[in-house]
Amino acid sequence: MSVRTHTPTRSLHRASSKAAAAVEGVAFWTSVALPFTYLPLFAATTVSNLGVSTIGVVVVANAVALVVGHDYDPGRDDRTESGSDDQLAQGEEAVE
Repeated sequence: MSVRTHTPTRSLHRASSKAAAAVEGVAFWTSVALPFTYLPLFAATTVSNLGVSTIGVVVVANAVALVVGHDYDPGRDDRTESGSDDQLAQGEEAVE
């Protein structure tokens, strides 16, 4: 019977994977939401002195969010992926 241990590198890898997934999720939803600000920004530049550079910054931020969040899958549940490692390890113990 083998005992499963959690090494610091494995814990660090799992934590960094979850952090990367969170960043991708935020970037994905930011890229979805930012286009809704375009029309109000265009209207605001006509009545105030926001300037075209403000719109340019928002467009660039949207492009960056698209690049960072392009691999995010809203239908994927990360808990099942980490749980599958535990289930696999338990299955290996049962086989031994």
